[in-house]
Amino acid sequence: MKQAETFAQVRERYAIPRDEGLRLRDFPTLRHVTQFVYDHRPDLRVAQAVAPVLVAAPAAPAAPAVSAVSAVPAALPAPAALPAPAVVGSAPAAGRVDSVLAQITALVAESTGYAADMLDPELDLEADLGSTR
Repeated sequence: MKQAETFAQVRERYAIPRDEGLRLRDFPTLRHVTQFVYDHRPDLRVAQAVAPVLVAAPAAPAAPAVSAVSAVPAALPAPAALPAPAVVGSAPAAGRVDSVLAQITALVAESTGYAADMLDPELDLEADLGSTR
């Protein structure tokens, strides 16, 4: 897949006008292309920042065993309130999915035939991502 094709598809997907002065060599990786999108569509970063990500609350402790002789539970601890799920961060950070990067990665995966999970954001588009099709 050629870098120019990637940019054309990304520009089309995100409604970014063509820039005749753009130098593709300034955007060698998927991460650079993602930054290009954010630079031209800052509204996407804001939209992503306000979308909360929920983290699962810790599991409740197991209930104590019931006595086989009396069928009465052995000393039950007082019920504890489960904490509410935590809301994490406001922008793409560690452990958070960057939706623009994920969409660009999917686009490149579709175009090249590579599995999306094989496409590291730091791979060079020209050197590392030749088409398998």
